[in-house]
Amino acid sequence: MKLTNLLITCIFILIFAGSLNALSIKDVDMNPNEIAPGETADVAITLENEADVDINEVLIILDFKDTPFAPYNSGSYYSIDEIQDDDEEDANFQIIALNDASSGIHKIPVKITYKEKQEIKTKESLISLMINSEPVVDVQLEDSVNIKGKEGKISVKVINKGLSDIKFLDIEIGSSGSYSILSQKKVYIGDINSNDFDSADFSLFFKETSSKTINIPVTITYKDIKNEQKTQSFSLQANVYTNDETIKLGLVKKSNAKLYAILIFAVIVVYFIYRKIKKRKRKFVNK
Repeated sequence: MKLTNLLITCIFILIFAGSLNALSIKDVDMNPNEIAPGETADVAITLENEADVDINEVLIILDFKDTPFAPYNSGSYYSIDEIQDDDEEDANFQIIALNDASSGIHKIPVKITYKEKQEIKTKESLISLMINSEPVVDVQLEDSVNIKGKEGKISVKVINKGLSDIKFLDIEIGSSGSYSILSQKKVYIGDINSNDFDSADFSLFFKETSSKTINIPVTITYKDIKNEQKTQSFSLQANVYTNDETIKLGLVKKSNAKLYAILIFAVIVVYFIYRKIKKRKRKFVNK
């Protein structure tokens, strides 16, 4: 008797579990598999009927609320008249990523209703779609006065003009016959958010033999939103002046220390000459 009851219970559980899992999302395909803000994609959700009976009046609803997506040339729902037992059907949608969408994997709630043996059933799930905008990185040299035969400092600015963040950024400057690198060649910056920038400073000694315009090679490495490593190289131009040129162009103020020293020396000499003459006059008067 106990064995019979156990068998009946197991059969009931199997039937009940099969009923619960009658309809499942087998696959989600987005074409293209990732899009940038403002771009569109076709999304196909493959539904599989794992029950031993046909199911009817299938309605698939995508909930775009609180997501960076919206329907495009289609609605947010798709209906299928029938999915036969042990068969599958696709629900097709066309979506667009909003212009201010952030890069990354975003989840969209899915609600499915269907009729199985005249009973209305509901299933809820989530699908994941990727928004990815390639980083747009610009590298510039900030203004500095570089003088031949002297140590100077350059500042390399990295600007993230793209819609996605960049991570683990390194900035490295290359060698040149026009200068010697006095500081470390590579500086770790870290993360730069979209529409933001950061800078790294390097100390260089500019050689007397350097030309007026020199090229400074700069290489940056970083990871994008998908953790893929990117490497970009730039050649940045910098002007190098002689000391006299910086004064003529008004880039630095001319030092008057030498002139002041001469004037002070002249005053001291005149003072001693004056004292000496005055001393002689006194001696002559006393005689």
